[in-house]
Amino acid sequence: MDVSRVAVDRINKTGKKFYYSEAIPNYSHETNLDKIVCINLKRIIKKAI
Repeated sequence: MDVSRVAVDRINKTGKKFYYSEAIPNYSHETNLDKIVCINLKRIIKKAI
């Protein structure tokens, strides 16, 4: 599986999904919770590699 394309459920209750690779460079318009999820996901992926 391509780690850069891990899909994650948004916490902001929209029910939409976003890709980690898209979320990190574009999260200025996201909620703070989404930012936290992105940062935590980045850490998890680094540990997994």
